[in-house]
Amino acid sequence: MRKGLNFYAVRWYFEMEIKEIKEHNGYYKVFLTNGEEMKLLPEVVRKYDLTEGKEITPELLSEIKRSELYEEARRYLLRIFEYRPYTENEVKQKLEKRGIDPEIIKQLITQLKQSGLIDDYKFAKDWIETRGFRFGVYRLRGELLRKGVAPEIIDKALTDAEIPDPYELARRLAMRRLKQLPASLPTDKKARRLMAFLARRGINYETIVEVIKEVLSK
Repeated sequence: MRKGLNFYAVRWYFEMEIKEIKEHNGYYKVFLTNGEEMKLLPEVVRKYDLTEGKEITPELLSEIKRSELYEEARRYLLRIFEYRPYTENEVKQKLEKRGIDPEIIKQLITQLKQSGLIDDYKFAKDWIETRGFRFGVYRLRGELLRKGVAPEIIDKALTDAEIPDPYELARRLAMRRLKQLPASLPTDKKARRLMAFLARRGINYETIVEVIKEVLSK
C-alpha cells in the first residue's frame, strides 16, 4: 500500500501541468497542478511559451526558476545603471549581497560587458577626468583601486585622461587653501596645514614640498 502511494505521488509530481496563469502587478502568477505556485516576469513567460495546460517537467521547472532569477537580477542591474555607471567589481559585490548564484553573476557580467554597460576603462577615465581638477593622482588611483579597477586599467586611464599638470594642480589648491588661513598664522604652521591638506588631496610628497616652498616664499 505504501509503495503504491509513493508511485502515484511520484507520477503526480512528474506529470505537472500549468493549471492557471494570472497577470498581477506586472508579473504572472503561474499555478501548477501539483499545488506549486510561481511568480514570473513576462519575459520568462514568453521565453518558455507558458500557457494553461502546458506540461512542465521537473527539468523545465528548474530551468524556468533559474531564468526568473537571471531576469530579476538583470532588471535590478539595468535599474541601478540608470543612476550611475558601476565597475565590474561593484556589480559583482551588489549581486553577491543579493544572494545571486555565482554562475548567473558571471553570465550577467559577461552580457553587460558585451553591451558596453560595464567598461572599467571608460569608468576609470571618466572618474579621473571628472575629479582630476580637485584631486591628485595618488587619491584618484586609490579610489579606483577600492572600486576594484585593475591597476593596469588605471594606469592606461591616467595616461589617456585629460587632467591638469600635477604641479599646477597642487599649486592652485595650495594657493586657494592659503587664502583661507589666518594671515597671522606662523609660517611653519601654515606649511604643516598646507602639507596635510595637499596630502589628503592625493598630491605626492615631492610635489607638496616644492609647492609649499613656492607659495610661502611670496
